Amino acid sequence: MKTKTFVFVQPWQAAWTELDVADRPEPHDVLVKAEAAIINAGTEVAIYTGTHRNSKEPDAAWPRYPYIGGGTVAGVVLAAGEATSGILSGDKVVFSGRYTRYQTVGAARLLPVPEGVSFAEAAMARHSAISLNGVRLGAVALGETTVVLGLGLIGQYAAQYARLAGALTVIGVDPIEGRRLIASQCGANVTIGATGADTVSEVLAATDGLGADVSIEATGSPKVIPTALKCARDFGRVVLLGSPRGNVEIDPYNDIHRRGIRVIGSNNTSPLPPAPMPYWPWTPQKNEEAALGFIARGKLRLAPLISHRLEAEENLEIFDRLARSPSDYLGVVLQWS
Repeated sequence: MKTKTFVFVQPWQAAWTELDVADRPEPHDVLVKAEAAIINAGTEVAIYTGTHRNSKEPDAAWPRYPYIGGGTVAGVVLAAGEATSGILSGDKVVFSGRYTRYQTVGAARLLPVPEGVSFAEAAMARHSAISLNGVRLGAVALGETTVVLGLGLIGQYAAQYARLAGALTVIGVDPIEGRRLIASQCGANVTIGATGADTVSEVLAATDGLGADVSIEATGSPKVIPTALKCARDFGRVVLLGSPRGNVEIDPYNDIHRRGIRVIGSNNTSPLPPAPMPYWPWTPQKNEEAALGFIARGKLRLAPLISHRLEAEENLEIFDRLARSPSDYLGVVLQWS
């Protein structure tokens, strides 16, 4: 069968492309009909605009143009290969895939959608495992204070997971008032609209002059990293959760070395082990399963984070709109009617 999807031909140029999908999957694969997908706006928009850190690195294997994008997709199993086990036609599943209606996926990549969870919520929950990993690596503990810089989707997730991890105070920072309002409804009990040095002053004021135990940078903007360092208390932890899109100049002596700050890099998969280990059982799949468990039990509030629901095959220009007017969007769900 034929299906169509987005392709980034080169920076700032998106087009439709047709893909062939086999009606019968290979033995270890599953044929899925997509129902909803969440756009991973940070990474996908950076690739669309050519600002991704590796876009201009000749030796980097990824990303390369033409680039067929994708994100977290939820849908229904149409057929399962003969070597798969426990997967039946009609099962609701969520996985990392392309923004296309029909696709074959390795059975090992599928997770079941919990009962009572919508396709959009399942896609968002699995996507939120990116932030769950950052909160885990930051070792947020009972009674601590966490500041989250940037309240896009990744920051919104992080604020909620910090509360679930036991943070007594969660401070959300973003210049966009609507995002601060959503954060205050879903995870943050203090919000700040300032930027730069004013952010540091307000975080210090909210923490009796100490700073946050854990400071999470969730914007992906290199210029915010010095602010994240300054918002942390002495011997605090700074988690670089947003993928930085360039270089930054910092004062390592005064902002890290002298103050005993730990700087932790985090994304969805690294530096996680591929299999559970006694001292760190949280593989990417275990984090994704936990995220789905949280939404199934009503511990995550994801519906308020959805700002747009768009028909996937009628919105080729969505990446251009996200690039040019990011403040108009939060969670963008692509759906297939």
